[in-house]
Amino acid sequence: MPKTDITEAILLVGGLGTRLKSVVAEKPKAMADINGKPFLEYLLDSLIKNGIERVVLAVGYKHAMITEHFKDGYKNLDIDFAIEKEPLGTGGAIVNALKKAKAPRVLILNGDVLCTFNIEELCSKAKLQITAIEVPDVSRYGSLQVRDDNLISFKEKGETGKGLINAGIYLADKDVFADYNVGDKFSFELDFMPSYLKNNEVKIKAIDCDIFIDIGTPEDYSKAQKLFKTLDT
Repeated sequence: MPKTDITEAILLVGGLGTRLKSVVAEKPKAMADINGKPFLEYLLDSLIKNGIERVVLAVGYKHAMITEHFKDGYKNLDIDFAIEKEPLGTGGAIVNALKKAKAPRVLILNGDVLCTFNIEELCSKAKLQITAIEVPDVSRYGSLQVRDDNLISFKEKGETGKGLINAGIYLADKDVFADYNVGDKFSFELDFMPSYLKNNEVKIKAIDCDIFIDIGTPEDYSKAQKLFKTLDT
């Protein structure tokens, strides 16, 4: 079991999953069935392997399906829920979930992406860190402009070619928003990050990722069904 000071995580699982509705109707995206179990269980299993002991699930759309399924725990994980009464955006969801966090530093992960990682590679003293992976074509994701392991800017989707993309895994101090009047609804990437970058460093940790899959489209959801049969869960 990895030995780090990071034992708590926030999972953002409140999205509508609009693009996936043709194949996963009437469910939160994170509860999409992958070979007989919800996608979210694969994410939680990955966190367990990395020594995470407590998870706050930031839930919204049809949240009762998630809260009733997991209750207050999963395997050896303690689970709490931060419920959005209305969509808050990624930033608002994080702020809402941090109210339930107990640790001074937490992992924050997008709930529709599985990226295998070793938590010992991620640990740093940075107040805010983004995990990045290199892909052969950044056009679907947008890319990160990086200098000396620091984020310079986000590049919008549309560019092509090899580059670094945001893997959807952040390491952040609990008080990362303390000096900012962010409001209730905002995008972490598009609204908060540019303001934060004006006065602070955002560290980029590039890792090798054996598995990186976003189940947000029917095509990738189908790929996940095949790929996840090979996972040791």
